Amino acid sequence: MDSANIQLFTLLVRLCALGVSVVGLVLVLWQLRRVSQTIEGNAFSSSFSELREIHKVFVDYPVLRPYFFDDKALSPESDDYQQARAVAEMYLDAFVHMYLLRSRFPKDLHRHIDLLIKDMVNRSNFLAGYLKENYTYMPDPLRSLVSSLIETRRRVK
Repeated sequence: MDSANIQLFTLLVRLCALGVSVVGLVLVLWQLRRVSQTIEGNAFSSSFSELREIHKVFVDYPVLRPYFFDDKALSPESDDYQQARAVAEMYLDAFVHMYLLRSRFPKDLHRHIDLLIKDMVNRSNFLAGYLKENYTYMPDPLRSLVSSLIETRRRVK
């Protein structure tokens, strides 16, 4: 083999190596996108599984449902008070979890999360009061949302 053929062969080998590298890079990027989508799906599933678990409580203890969905008043002396506080804590945990994972959710779901929280705060003075007592456990954006919802609720009532 003469020098020209060796250089041509070397060039072809380098071009092939470059081609393999480009294909490998494209495959890695595709895999990273798939992993990101999986993480988003898992974050979404995890958050809404928490809400399903909370709603199962209302199947087991239907007496608690009116305090969260019908704005029924609840005094600290009530027999249901401690159980209702436990459910309110579950809601707080779920809302915090959703906000911490929010960046992993598809963008079009952000508004729906806020609407869910707004609906729950508007339906339950008891939950609104519990959330207000526990502002310190909330990330700032959630604290701002809940604060504005409670303030609006106070002005309307």
